[in-house]
Amino acid sequence: MNCATAFLKYLSKWVLDNCSEEMKFVEKRIDNTCSNRLQQIITASPEMLTYHEAVEILRKVPNPNEHLILTSAIVIFLLKEKIIIFHFNAN
Repeated sequence: MNCATAFLKYLSKWVLDNCSEEMKFVEKRIDNTCSNRLQQIITASPEMLTYHEAVEILRKVPNPNEHLILTSAIVIFLLKEKIIIFHFNAN
């Protein structure tokens, strides 16, 4: 996971360093926080959760949607943190 995290940080830095015009376009028309979020990826250390741990977090949510599909965005929303989910069980 350290290699994957380092690669994600490298890609985020590369995009900020080499795609400034594209980032300005995205900031203006789609998401004005995209550059800040990439910078946060570069500087922060995300929490690592297994898929099972993420599911357990979702099970503790009051009134969960029975058909909820686990995504990292849902868990990030619940934890208000940057996370990486690994050992995803596709079955």
